[in-house]
Amino acid sequence: MRLGALLMLLAALAACNATLPDDGVQGEWGGTGFLISMTEAKVTAQLTCLKAEFPGPLLPEDDGTFSLTGEVTLVPWPPDIGQPAELNGRFVDDVLHLSFRYFTSGGEWTLLQEADDLRLGSPAIWTDTCIS
Repeated sequence: MRLGALLMLLAALAACNATLPDDGVQGEWGGTGFLISMTEAKVTAQLTCLKAEFPGPLLPEDDGTFSLTGEVTLVPWPPDIGQPAELNGRFVDDVLHLSFRYFTSGGEWTLLQEADDLRLGSPAIWTDTCIS
């Protein structure tokens, strides 16, 4: 029932300038190499070989765009744990388009992955097994 209500809300947002509830967007959005979990408290981005957390709730702009700053919480190369991370995206109907980048321990921003096929309620499609 919550999934259907959220889909209706996102469709309404795409059709007009509706406002989001105070608790923001919630749910899981999956696709190739990504799983984004959104709660009122935090947003967790799991990529094939990395996890990052961002403070919640996620409250997109009227046009569906958002930008979050957080930090890397799990990665196979320990010096990058705790490094700043950015998640930028846009909701279009039930699809989430986003890009993820983080500031490496080597001192540069790295665009790690982009996706344009994340869907609400879909599982992640893992092409590697760095994180279980």
